[in-house]
Amino acid sequence: MGRTATQELLATIGTSYEPDFVERLDGRTKLAQVIPARIAAIESDMGGSESLSYARRSLVRRTVWMEAVVET
Repeated sequence: MGRTATQELLATIGTSYEPDFVERLDGRTKLAQVIPARIAAIESDMGGSESLSYARRSLVRRTVWMEAVVET
């Protein structure tokens, strides 16, 4: 029995947060293309990634991960 589209996405991003979830995404998927763009957009709104502390960059990644999980 195959997985539904929602199950595929959850399997791709994982059901629990891991700091390297973006790097582990299959680059062929739409999700792997959307997530880095969302991270970049939020970081840009906050003044750019180079101006953010490690903690703020981590919060951005966690927020985008959580957003993807909720959307699926």
